[in-house]
Amino acid sequence: MYVPAVSSIKTQRCVTLFAHTTVMIRVVWIWQIYTISEFFQFWQCHSMYYEKMCTVSAFVRVRLFTSTAVIIGIVNIWYA
Repeated sequence: MYVPAVSSIKTQRCVTLFAHTTVMIRVVWIWQIYTISEFFQFWQCHSMYYEKMCTVSAFVRVRLFTSTAVIIGIVNIWYA
């Protein structure tokens, strides 16, 4: 009977996918907390130009890391 083997493979893939997803969610959470802590430092930016540069760099870092996490998640789903 091959049914238990198929179900165990499916179960293993689900467990692997869940593990990868939880790890990526934790990494993204840590990165978001780090970025939010940077947002609170904007009050220390005195010049308007520097404040804009701070905002842009923080947003770029958030978007870049989030898209990287999504790509890694898709790769993990594809090769799970």
